Amino acid sequence: MRIKFLFLLILLGWGGLSFLPVVLGETVECARRVEAFDCRNPSRQIGFFEPATDLEIEEYVTAAKMFRVCFRAPDGTEIRALCRPEALGKTPPGGNAVAGNKPAAAMSGVRTEVDLLLARFFGLDKKTVSSATGQFDVPAGSYEVSIYQVRKIMAGRQWTLVGSSLPGQYRKIKSTGEPVSLRLGEDLRICPQVSIGEGMVWINCRLRGSLNEEYRAAVVENGQVHAAPKFQVMDESGRVMASGQFEFG
Repeated sequence: MRIKFLFLLILLGWGGLSFLPVVLGETVECARRVEAFDCRNPSRQIGFFEPATDLEIEEYVTAAKMFRVCFRAPDGTEIRALCRPEALGKTPPGGNAVAGNKPAAAMSGVRTEVDLLLARFFGLDKKTVSSATGQFDVPAGSYEVSIYQVRKIMAGRQWTLVGSSLPGQYRKIKSTGEPVSLRLGEDLRICPQVSIGEGMVWINCRLRGSLNEEYRAAVVENGQVHAAPKFQVMDESGRVMASGQFEFG
């Protein structure tokens, strides 16, 4: 018998690393396979939107706690469904949604900085370069990104994520002395990995960024490591089957 589970991650203390605010009417591209739910029966999953699918966000359905999206096929057919905010990499509006192309006021004053620890090929010397724009000044030469760190400064608080698993096509840098473009960080996605066997369910919490780079699940705020996020395991009807908390390490 095949049992389907829906996994809901409840993130405690991770508010400073929220996803980007939604702009009603904007088009988002699916970064991964996104579950689609019935607009009339939100507990009923009707299928998936595949990666790289463009979806227009039409409204936030408060009762379902999901966004209603519209997929427009090349032949003019329109398909509407509900999608979870975290699957789209967006935060619920919470009364602060905006229309058009203007950023939400809540994001003003927020600064994101990225540090790259570069190791020179065929040598032991290492160099750290930083940028708040995604453009890094890298001396001429060949390097490999050893460790990357994303720092988000907001309202006097600094949130830090660290990773060392950059996808292969971005890991090696060959610089001619010109600025190197590498945009890490948001949109951030929680990607649980689930395996079932011998009567047990293993859930591994993965945190990924815009280039599909991985970060350690330990989120640091002003030098203090936050508690690991909690989770709930729900069946297809929304009934909570189990709950728990991730463990670091």
